[in-house]
Amino acid sequence: MNIKIKNLLCYRQAQKFIQVLGGTCLGFIVSGLEYMKISVPGCEPFEVGNGTLLLLPAGTKLEFSFNDRRCNYFSSCDIVWNEDSVADFDDLPFALKVEEKRFDFMLELFNSAEKLANSPILRNHTAAELLLYGVLSEFVKQTEDNVSAVPQAVAELKKAVDEDTAFQYDISELMNGIDCSHGHLRRLFKEYYQTGVAEYRSRMRLTKIKTLMLDYNLSMKEIADSAGMKNITHL
Repeated sequence: MNIKIKNLLCYRQAQKFIQVLGGTCLGFIVSGLEYMKISVPGCEPFEVGNGTLLLLPAGTKLEFSFNDRRCNYFSSCDIVWNEDSVADFDDLPFALKVEEKRFDFMLELFNSAEKLANSPILRNHTAAELLLYGVLSEFVKQTEDNVSAVPQAVAELKKAVDEDTAFQYDISELMNGIDCSHGHLRRLFKEYYQTGVAEYRSRMRLTKIKTLMLDYNLSMKEIADSAGMKNITHL
């Protein structure tokens, strides 16, 4: 994969704001966050707290409030995934809680990257981009570690969701027959895949819609039907 930083800043002022991202965001919420609601297109909104890494696509809506203890890093960047990459954007979680033992390391990494990215020396920009590879590797590693230890019930649910490409069944129906309570199964799915099952399915649906929209012979109704959407206005 290749990373190109457009800007990388550290924000420290108290602020309450709503914004929609114009590009891919890679960030780190260090401190001072009172609340943040994240709405990724096609996915269920979710909230995050301090000590969280973010990897968010363009079009994501953020609603947040920071107090005067605020410290958060925010990088707008272009990320291109190569064919030989071990993962791509759709495989990775949008948010990742940093382990306590990794917190200081991640803070120093972003602090160094921010200084390098805003240096007038061009080669320092490249150095900053190399540091951000380290941030992305945290998302990739978390995904690989979780997948390798997934309980059978969670793997069965993911398989059922993946195979329902026509989106004919709701999530509760897909859970029937799996030897685990629905509530516990949802919690386990989020624990091991770093995303809720509803959010995971929404991302699948969004990917399918994007692919279908490349076929100019399909009407919006046909696209909505193929993606299991009962109302065309939801597109």
